[in-house]
Amino acid sequence: MTVLECFRELVWLLRRGFPMSATEFFYTLMMPTTLAFCGSLGTIDMDAAGLAISVYQLTVENCATSVRWGLMPFLAQTMGGTKKYRVGNFVQRGLLAGLLFTCVNWAVALNTGNLLILLGQDPVISAKSEQFLIILMPGCLAMNLCEALIAYTDTVGYLWPTLVIRCVSLLVNILLQYSLVLRGGFGIVGSAAALSFSLAICPLMQAVFIWCLNIHRYTWAGWSARAFMDWGKFLFTVLPCLLTQTLWIFGTEYGNFLAGLMGAAEIAAESVVFQLNQLGYLIPIGIGSALIARIGFYLGSQQAEKAIRVVATSLTFMACIGAFVGTVFYLLRHQVPKIFSLEPAAEAIYISLAPYLSFYTAFQLAAYPSIAALRACSYHMHLLFMNFIAYYIVSMPLGVSLAFAAGWQLSGLWLGFVLGSFTFFALPSLYLLRLDWRQKALDAHANAEMETDMELLNERQPLMLAAAATSAATAGNLHPAGASAMASYQLSASVSQRQRNAVRSKLPVLAAAVALLIGSLFLRLLLPPRGPTAPAGHHGNGTASTTVGPVPVVRTTTMAMASAMATRLWT
Repeated sequence: MTVLECFRELVWLLRRGFPMSATEFFYTLMMPTTLAFCGSLGTIDMDAAGLAISVYQLTVENCATSVRWGLMPFLAQTMGGTKKYRVGNFVQRGLLAGLLFTCVNWAVALNTGNLLILLGQDPVISAKSEQFLIILMPGCLAMNLCEALIAYTDTVGYLWPTLVIRCVSLLVNILLQYSLVLRGGFGIVGSAAALSFSLAICPLMQAVFIWCLNIHRYTWAGWSARAFMDWGKFLFTVLPCLLTQTLWIFGTEYGNFLAGLMGAAEIAAESVVFQLNQLGYLIPIGIGSALIARIGFYLGSQQAEKAIRVVATSLTFMACIGAFVGTVFYLLRHQVPKIFSLEPAAEAIYISLAPYLSFYTAFQLAAYPSIAALRACSYHMHLLFMNFIAYYIVSMPLGVSLAFAAGWQLSGLWLGFVLGSFTFFALPSLYLLRLDWRQKALDAHANAEMETDMELLNERQPLMLAAAATSAATAGNLHPAGASAMASYQLSASVSQRQRNAVRSKLPVLAAAVALLIGSLFLRLLLPPRGPTAPAGHHGNGTASTTVGPVPVVRTTTMAMASAMATRLWT
C-alpha cells in the first residue's frame, strides 16, 4: 500500500463523492424553501406544512433511503463480477420494494390527521398537515422510485446528470411555489402541489437520462419475473437499513423535543446546533455512497487488498475533515448566533454548546467511512445493533439523566450525544479491524457469480453447473454456496414453472398492500380528523389564533431552518 496508490483512491473518492454530496444538498434545500414560502401564509399554515414535512421525512425519506442503502451493496458486488446483467434484476427488486413502501407511506398519509391529534397536536394544524400529505402522495411514490434509480446510477458512475436533475427539481419547486402560493393564492394546497410535482419529475428525468445515454445496455436485460425471486436476502438487507435509519433519526431529533420542555431560549439554541450539524452531515454522504460502490466492486472482483486500502484512506481523510469541521464550528461560536439573530439568552446557550457540537460532528464524520464499509459488506444487522447501543444504551440514558436529574440542561444532553457519537465511531472501526477481508471477498464473489434461481437468456446455466458438466474434479472444488445452487437448480422445475411460482408467491404480499390501502381509506372516510375548522380567509397575515398542542413536535431541524429563512423573507 503505497502513498501514491492511497492518493489515487482519495482522488477517486473525491471525484465521486463531491457530486453525490452536492446532489443531497440541493435535495435538502427543497423542504426549507417550501416551508419558507409557507411562511407568507401565516403561523398556522407554516406549522401545518412543517409538521407534514416532518412526517414525510420520518416515513417516506426513511423508506427511500433504506432502499438505496440496501440496494447499493448488491449492485456494487455484482458489478465486480462477470454477470453484470444481474444488476438490472436488483434494480427491479429495488423498484418493487419502493412500491411496497409507498403503500405503507400512503396508508400513513391518509390518516396523518388522527395520528397527530393522538400525539397532542392542534386539530386545525393536524387536518391541514393531512391535506398537505395527501396532495404529496404522488411525490412519495416518486421519491421511493427515484432513490432506487439513483443507487443504480451512482454504482455505474454516472453522477453529474443526477446532480443536474436535483437542481432542476429545486428550481421548478421555487418557481411553482412562487406562482401558486404568492401569485395564485392557492395557499398550502398550492405549496403541496408544487412540492409534489417537483418530486414527481425526478424519477421521470432519471429514467429518461438512463435511457438516452444508454447506460443500461450492459446491465439490463429487460423486465423479468426473476425480480420476484430471492427476496429473503434482499429484505434482510433493506429492513435493517430502515430500522437503523429510524433509530438514528429518533436518537438525535428527540433533543429538539426535550429542549422544548426546557424553554424558548433552549429550543432556539438547540435548533441552530442541529442546523449546523445537518450541514456538516452533508459532507460524508457522498463519500459514503462512493465508498459503498468502490468497496463492493473490489469485493465482488476478489481484490481484498484494494478494499483494505480504500477503507484506510477514507478513514484517515474523513478523520482529518471531521477535526477541521469541528474546529471551524468552535472558532465561529460567537459569529453563528448573529447569523440566526438569536436573542442574548439563546446566544449564551449556543456558545456553551459549541464545544460539544465540535466533538459530536468530528466523531460523526470520522465514523462514516466505517459505516459505509460495513454497508458495502452487507453487515446491516451489525450496524443496527451498534446504532442501538450507541444512541439508546449510551447516549439517551446518560444525556437525559445529566440534563434533568443532574440539572445540566442542554450541556448534559449534548454530553450524552457526544459519547453516543464516539461509541458509534468506535464500534464499527473496531469491527473493521477484526474483519477477514479475504474471506469476505470470496463470499461476495460467490454471491455475485452463483445463481440460485432462474437464469437470464445469456446465462443459461449457473457458473458452477457449467463447471460440473466438464469434470467431476472441478465440481469437487465448488464453493459451498455454489454447490447448493447447483443442486437446487438441477432439482428445479422448468423456467416457466419457476416464473409462475415466483409471481404466485408474492401475490399475498400484493394483496396485503392493497388491503392496507383500502383499510386506510375506509378509516379515513369513517373517522376524519375532528376539531375546529380553520378560519375563513386565512391567508397572508396569519392573524387567526389556535391553541397549539403542548408537545412541540413540529420543531424539527428542517422546521428550524425554514423559520430562519421565512423570518428574513416575510418580516
